[in-house]
Amino acid sequence: IPYKNIYANELLEERVTALKENFPNISVHSGNAMDLSFYREFDVIFLSTVFTSITDDEFKKKMADKVFSMLKPGGIVLWYDFKYNNPRNKFVKGVGKEEIHKLFSEAVSMNFYNVTLAPPIGRRVGKLYNFINTLFPFLRSHIIAFIEKK
Repeated sequence: IPYKNIYANELLEERVTALKENFPNISVHSGNAMDLSFYREFDVIFLSTVFTSITDDEFKKKMADKVFSMLKPGGIVLWYDFKYNNPRNKFVKGVGKEEIHKLFSEAVSMNFYNVTLAPPIGRRVGKLYNFINTLFPFLRSHIIAFIEKK
């Protein structure tokens, strides 16, 4: 399948290799996203479990500003990340709606959706995943957000 105008950024080299092998038609940029030179070039930027891995609040804000600088006016950040801290990993710090609002304070709109049954529970319930996820929304551990730039 030919993919056009898809760019990926990955910090970990083994993931860069996997992206290039599995998606040879996309443009993969390795290394720190803060070093990317794009400016107002993207309609959509997808962030998947990025900000929970950043434990420094000042750097988080700089990264959010960087992301917004790469979006075209009217562009969208599609966010998927944990809303809770990971009790087994001190390097994963949950990011809730209030913090997302602060990180992207320039946004003209934000829509949030709680999704994904907490993985430890999801692994245990097997075929009942959809039922449990629907019946007990308070067990959802991730947020999807649509964050629109001016």
